[in-house]
Amino acid sequence: MDLIIAVSFEERVTEPPDSFWGYFMRSLGFNVRWLLRNQLALSSDLHHHEIIMINVVFNKMISLREVNEIPMILELGAKAVAAEKNEILAAIKNFSIEKIPTTEAPYA
Repeated sequence: MDLIIAVSFEERVTEPPDSFWGYFMRSLGFNVRWLLRNQLALSSDLHHHEIIMINVVFNKMISLREVNEIPMILELGAKAVAAEKNEILAAIKNFSIEKIPTTEAPYA
């Protein structure tokens, strides 16, 4: 059994978009979240594994050039993982197989 930890990033901007680009990016975000949820459900049905979804939420848009925001990104990511820590550890414990040593030949 596999344990998959999927991390997604979401920007929840409170002010309304003021341009075509703003509306486009907001609709793109809605579509990406919808596809992610559907893919997650399909993946769970097709494979024998546990998926833990961790969603890191930002309250503002972050450009790829804003390297000064890396400490904030890492901090929010660590908080999101910490919030799911109990679920992750429970899944690891649930799907771990303890190997019991035997003295017999396996196919004797």
